[in-house]
Amino acid sequence: MLDQSRKIVFFYILLFFCFIGLALFFMKAVKHRRAYEVARTIYHTFPHSKNAVEENPIEITSRFRGNSMKQGEAKGVFDIKGEVNPLFTKINGSLHGASKATPAVDKSGIYVGSDNGWFYKLSHQGELVWKTYFAKTHQGVHGTALLSKEYLWVGAYNGVLYCLKKETGEVVWSIDLGGAIGASPSFYKGQIIISVELLKPRAMGYIASVSAKQGSLNWKTSLTLAHIHSSVAIDPEKGYGVVGANNGLLFKIDLKSGRLLWTLQLKGAIKSTPLIYNDHIYVTNWGNEFAAISEAGKIIWTKDTGNRSQSSPTLIPDKGYLIFATHGEGQLFALSAEKGEIAWKKKIETQRAIGSGVSFFSKRDKRYKFLFPCKADAVCVINPVNGNLLKKIQTGFLLTGSFAFFEKYFYISVNNGGVFALR
Repeated sequence: MLDQSRKIVFFYILLFFCFIGLALFFMKAVKHRRAYEVARTIYHTFPHSKNAVEENPIEITSRFRGNSMKQGEAKGVFDIKGEVNPLFTKINGSLHGASKATPAVDKSGIYVGSDNGWFYKLSHQGELVWKTYFAKTHQGVHGTALLSKEYLWVGAYNGVLYCLKKETGEVVWSIDLGGAIGASPSFYKGQIIISVELLKPRAMGYIASVSAKQGSLNWKTSLTLAHIHSSVAIDPEKGYGVVGANNGLLFKIDLKSGRLLWTLQLKGAIKSTPLIYNDHIYVTNWGNEFAAISEAGKIIWTKDTGNRSQSSPTLIPDKGYLIFATHGEGQLFALSAEKGEIAWKKKIETQRAIGSGVSFFSKRDKRYKFLFPCKADAVCVINPVNGNLLKKIQTGFLLTGSFAFFEKYFYISVNNGGVFALR
């Protein structure tokens, strides 16, 4: 009789836990269903001026990481003397721990967002030309603006993508795409390609294509169940983009339709922006891995870096090297793009290397060099052939971003301050 009672109690306990499990399953299913409903929402464009973008055709003058393939090369001929010139000091207030927005620079001026919600245009001498406030962006603007001859496009942490007139700062149009935008916009055949983060009912993300002229939504990808901080690298001739997410998935996207061509699971969260070079895709991640991937989505080779990385790789064109940094012990690596062999690695003084470097051609020495934030308050010029230090420049500022460049100067934002120019 006692055994029979125990069986009945056990049965009811089992039934109770089955009920709880089913309830949790259905709650999760409902949340995901709501999430996908959010993804299917038709986002409305808000025109702010009478005319849409009038520039025809749109000519891009500055973009994040130098080109659409995000190779990190400063086009032109530079020499660094070591002069540090603070331009405008009242921008960032250290309100958010992410990398500060890399300035966008062309002949018309310097354009940069802040972590307190303001977006600025500065003259090349650092004078304030105009500023505009993006409401509710208490975490600010961390993406780099995309510039054309007359307009700019930038996303903010309020989930809105904006188009502004460069001359006046007037908002031409805006489109509310989601919970947050921390990535930098890319450009493809009249479309702004941007990573979007959704905050509710859970962390998710997708890629959107928005008309650069009208601000209307062209397409959006299906959701990934993780945020996408990474910016989209684009092969403009083959019409595809690649981007990574916080769940370690790398996506290849057809830029005409938004269709996902493939997804590839890597070992850790992808915070960096991929690089496209010689029909291959290269990316770092938080799984202590640097990976080379074919356009078909197959891993060609991987390299165990010993520590996580969110540094976007930089191409050294004449050597075919890819240079990036890792967290933890603070290492700078140069790998052969073809085979993944380590050309060299060097200890650096910063253990939290969240910035990315830039390659440039030195007129004086007639060779490529590599510029990198090698310490919390210093930048280094490095010989990319062997990793040897050529010059170390103390800045006195906490550096967390990456470099922009124009004519003779490099520009970078600082964590608790503004923008400085390096020559």
